Amino acid sequence: MQAFGSRRQLWIIGGAILLFLVIVIFLVDINDLIKLFRRINWFDLAVAAIVLLAGYLLITVLLRYLLFNQPGFMPTFYAISVGFMLNLLFVPGVVAMVVTTHWIAKVDIAQASSALLVQKVLYQIMRLSTLALIIILLAGQETGTSVSITSGLILLVLTFVSIILVIRYKERVVTFLATQLSRIRGLDEEQIRSTASTVIAGLETISSTRRLMISLLLSYAAWICFLIFQYLVLDSLPLRLSVIQMWLIAAAVMAVMPPSINIIPILYHVVVILLLTTTQLTNVTVAVVYAILLHLLITINWAVLGNWSLIRNHLRLGQLVEAAKAQIANRRSKSSAGEGAQYQ
Repeated sequence: MQAFGSRRQLWIIGGAILLFLVIVIFLVDINDLIKLFRRINWFDLAVAAIVLLAGYLLITVLLRYLLFNQPGFMPTFYAISVGFMLNLLFVPGVVAMVVTTHWIAKVDIAQASSALLVQKVLYQIMRLSTLALIIILLAGQETGTSVSITSGLILLVLTFVSIILVIRYKERVVTFLATQLSRIRGLDEEQIRSTASTVIAGLETISSTRRLMISLLLSYAAWICFLIFQYLVLDSLPLRLSVIQMWLIAAAVMAVMPPSINIIPILYHVVVILLLTTTQLTNVTVAVVYAILLHLLITINWAVLGNWSLIRNHLRLGQLVEAAKAQIANRRSKSSAGEGAQYQ
């Protein structure tokens, strides 16, 4: 934590812990909390854990595909597992994945960076699709199934057309965004340009319609697994909610805090609790239990698979932590060099 947590990050985590304690002590009915935990359906939780693992396996297939199937499946899976575990030590998500993909899957750092950036772009598309699903569910509650399905299909078609246009005119789109961002005070123009070049190089991996379709199908398959995981965890609790309400809650959490992102402990719980209570999807007690169960299963998955992967590859966690530090220092030195060049 001291190695990677900036002062700002530590303040955020400290504030999240304090807010979580306030919520639990003053807003949660402890008796109801205990009752919910005692009446958990453990079979549903076990199935949820298996579905979560399936989602991570599909992410492995996706990353390997973006790397043109150069590394084997198991080395890629080991790299992703250890990368997620490094997140628990507050290593930035992209840095963790770049380091583990380079060390374990034996992929060049530049190639790994490009593929992982494209994967992040695909994740954002999945988030947009999840928001579309939320709109469909809300429309289904207010109107009817036919209307919600029609609106959902329209949203999906618009999303797909937008993706095709961005991929086809990637140089123009990325250059335009880089130019606009460079006008914002405090942002390093050289670093923006470098990132833009990396994104363009990464998008080349899905430039053909066939590769784009396969990448999207793999992304949707992984996202569906994650959504089912969120649903099953909620279904394991003894709640009187309709099926649409349960899918809506699962989708809402997925759009904000999916299992594929860097999840900071406690901050995850606070975000989920605030999301579900402010939108009046659940009460505070249910939100607390749901957040704890989701994060617990995700953390156990990362910790177990990450340690197993380290053992299989005869690596020590300290080696990868030092490599991550070196990668961060390298990025900072490049950024400093770019800033120095601007003032010469």
